[in-house]
Amino acid sequence: LQTAGFDTGQSTSQIVPIIVGEEELAVSMRERLKLQNIEVGAIRTPTVPRGKARLRFGICLGHSLCGLEFVADAVTDAGRELGVI
Repeated sequence: LQTAGFDTGQSTSQIVPIIVGEEELAVSMRERLKLQNIEVGAIRTPTVPRGKARLRFGICLGHSLCGLEFVADAVTDAGRELGVI
């Protein structure tokens, strides 16, 4: 995701944020991903500061490499379509 141009913050855990900035972008990306059966949280104010809205993914050992690649491709496509990257 970083290679695609996303800001993933400084996370070093299984929680992977994609910082998109505006709340509307986070919600729009979440909705686009939901159409592909990808459930992700859109984290907005007051949980994060205004202008720092993000998607928050949780990765676990049960996720396959193929599944992770599918999600990364879908996130990248949505990010490009919405001008996040």
